Amino acid sequence: MGDFSQILNNSERIIPNLQTEFKQFKFLDSEGFVPANVTYTAYYTKDKIKIYLTGLPTTPNSRRIKPVVESDNFVKYQRLKNLSRENYPKPNQIAPSKSDYDVGEFIRYFCKKGNGEGDIFEISKETFDSQSTLYLYYELSWVITGKRVDVRQKNISTLNALSLDLPRIKNYLDPLQYWKPNRNSVDDVQKKLSFLKS
Repeated sequence: MGDFSQILNNSERIIPNLQTEFKQFKFLDSEGFVPANVTYTAYYTKDKIKIYLTGLPTTPNSRRIKPVVESDNFVKYQRLKNLSRENYPKPNQIAPSKSDYDVGEFIRYFCKKGNGEGDIFEISKETFDSQSTLYLYYELSWVITGKRVDVRQKNISTLNALSLDLPRIKNYLDPLQYWKPNRNSVDDVQKKLSFLKS
């Protein structure tokens, strides 16, 4: 925070004429203890910060002081609020890229609330990499090319393994989601024929 006039102009609440107690405060500029019975003022700023200055709002040459132990619930709440600002994950369904199809599989990321409430949902890798402590996170390898029967079986096995932690995952994912048959394979021809019929 800048000079005294800035603090004064930015304050939405001021409590003047308070008295320091023995070893209650330290001077911000020297780290020395403020003597007992020094008059000070508490300023609650518009950006929700509490500042302590010696003297009254009209006193020239006020010095900034800080409590040795913060006992004000307002300040404790502000600190707690800042600590609890987590990055909450947002649903984000990621489709496989061409290079994923060349490889034949890709990694998918999911999460759910740590308290068990709510459903599982898909997230991006970026969200997975910056995890919130309030959620549980999962990754799985999802097969997207090959024989239809093999792809289906591999993905069902993956879902079965994950369903120990996430029983509803089988309802959420189709084992053939994003599957594409190999070009000119029997599956490819059958898929094309099914499009022609519909």
